[in-house]
Parts: sequence; C-alpha cells; structure tokens
Amino acid sequence: MRRLQDLEKKKHGDPEFPIEFFRVDERSRDFIMRFHWHPECELVYVRKGKFPLMVDERLNLLSAGDVAFIPSMSLHGGTPNEGCEYDCIVFSQELLTKNVMYPAVVDFFSREGNTQVRYDAGKYPELCSVVSMLCIVMKRTRTETMRLRVSGLMLEAVALMSEVPSVLIQVSEENISMGRIRQAMRYIQGHYAEHVTAGDIARECGITAKHLCRLFSSFVGKPPLAYLNEHRIDVACRMLRDEDTPVSEIAALCGIEDQSYFSKLFRKQTGLTPSDYRKKFRKS
Repeated sequence: MRRLQDLEKKKHGDPEFPIEFFRVDERSRDFIMRFHWHPECELVYVRKGKFPLMVDERLNLLSAGDVAFIPSMSLHGGTPNEGCEYDCIVFSQELLTKNVMYPAVVDFFSREGNTQVRYDAGKYPELCSVVSMLCIVMKRTRTETMRLRVSGLMLEAVALMSEVPSVLIQVSEENISMGRIRQAMRYIQGHYAEHVTAGDIARECGITAKHLCRLFSSFVGKPPLAYLNEHRIDVACRMLRDEDTPVSEIAALCGIEDQSYFSKLFRKQTGLTPSDYRKKFRKS
C-alpha cells in the first residue's frame, strides 16, 4: 500500500479512470494520516472505531459507519483511535464531470470550502450505505463492469451529498492560517534536501518563526522542523522501496548529513533500521 503522504504529487488511477482506493488499519504504515493536501477530492469511510479527522480548521469526529468528504486542496489529517479501521477513496472530480454533465454535480464541486465534511450514519444512512458499497466494489479487479459500477455509485454519492445545503464559512484568521501552513509545507517539500531552519520557512510565509511554530503546533500538532524531518524520512522510505541508492547516501539526499542522527530518526518513525526497512518493503 502506498503512503498517503505521497498523494499530493501523484495522479490517481489513469486518465480515463482517475480514482484510487486505500484500506487502512493499525497494521498499515499509514494508519496515522499525516497532514497533507492534494488537488483530488477524497471520501473517507470509517469501518471500525473512531477517527478525529481535521479538515482545514474543522475537527470532524467520525465513528464507525460515518463518511467524510474532503474537498480539493483542503489540508487534512488526523490520528485515528486505537483499533480504528478506515477506507479512503481519492478521486479527481473529472471522473464525474468530464464525460457526464449533470448541473447538480458541477454545482456540488463548485462549492469549494463550503461543502459539509462529516456525514454521520444515523442522519445520512443512504449515503453511508452507498459509500460502503463503493469501497467493496473498489477492491475488485478493474474491469469495464467494475468501472461502470464505481462511476454509478460515485454519481449516487455526490447526488446525495448535493442535497445537503452548503455550509456557510466566513473568511477568517483560521482560513488565512491554513493558507500559510500549506505554503510552509510546499516550501518544505521543495527544499527538504537542503539545510532548512524555521526562519527560512517563516520568511517564505511572510511571518515570524515564533508565529509559524505556533500555527504548526496548533493545527498540525507538531512544530515545522519536526514535520520537515518526518517528510525527509518519508522520502527516504520511498527511496529505499523504489531505488537502489545505497543507504549511506540516502541520508544526505534527504537533507540529513549526520548518518547516526538519520538512523535514529528513521527508527523512531518506522520502528526499523533503514536496511531492515528496505529488506521488508523493497519492491520487486
């Protein structure tokens, strides 16, 4: 299973069928959903347990059977409760608007940040049932029949969500803060291989380092340099799985010159040494 953190720069599915499915539980490397965003939309279906999911500045407490809809480019993430199991469906809105033009569908995706996020099973049983079935179908081999069923279920899900009134969200300091956090994350993802300080990131966002640290701690749950190091280890994991680059070189390529410090960070984040991680997850 691919890391959810990698989704920001990836296209999902193929040009004719831009949608992908991820099943997550405590055994998954991606059980904790790192804060990230992507141009695609996303549906989250909680199969078991509870999942406090933050979408932009809104906290959504999801329970078993509930559905969350995450609009395009919304910053989202969270730490599921112990024992939680959930599914993610990441899709481009072009899946539903490219060849089939329904005004209600186009109107739904034009709501942007005013779309309701959480749909609880008690209040929206039909929608949650449709998304549950969608997750079952998405697990199957991609055939023309499977694609047809997925497209139909997706249209049905969007139709049901479009019947729910828009949520009025005023432009606020929280919205501005989300924009700055996204800007900081973009900078980190573009400069992680370099020597980066909190001041460097803060200057990119036009705020002080103290303000940046306060924003990150408030919305992401950790300071920016901790997020930077997590991103570096994510990149290292990808390199270990996909490339033949020697372990001794990967630390420097990820912006960490001290090999022992790199190994310490790596083991803390993954529970494995870099060499053991490569042996366990190396792609054939």
